[in-house]
Amino acid sequence: MKKPLKPQRPLGLACPPGVAPSLLGLWLALSIATVAPAQDAALLRRAEELNAEVTQLYRQGRYAEAIPRARETLAIREKALGPEHPDVATSLNHLAGLYEHQGQYAQAEPLSRRALAIREKALGPEHPDVAQSLQSYAALLRKTNRATEASGMEARAQAIRAKQSKKNPAK
Repeated sequence: MKKPLKPQRPLGLACPPGVAPSLLGLWLALSIATVAPAQDAALLRRAEELNAEVTQLYRQGRYAEAIPRARETLAIREKALGPEHPDVATSLNHLAGLYEHQGQYAQAEPLSRRALAIREKALGPEHPDVAQSLQSYAALLRKTNRATEASGMEARAQAIRAKQSKKNPAK
């Protein structure tokens, strides 16, 4: 007498003990979801290491050497955190500053503009980090002989800081 054939399961998709086959999709999704944060954490640690190198190179005036590391930091943060995260804005500001120090204003400006937009959206238009982005962008605009635009941004940054100091007076 022939043995009855056992139903075949696709390779690699066997249910773990105690998981019904109908729940396999949910189990897989949850398994992947727990792996992704660990991978993101490792990526973010790498971004922090790179950022420390960027800072060191910046302090040494080695801007050209810092740019590839700053670009990599930005790419990692965009991948791990999403393109609209405030830490992405910080990376954009750092990269813009490196370009600015090298006189590469055309490369710096879209980065500064994007950093400001991210911070306004993510943190609100009156957050202190928005004031910092406004001030950095204004400095860049002054270097490109756009004093009128720069003055408007500086005034807005000052207004944000004044409002913040009224909310949190120094003790």
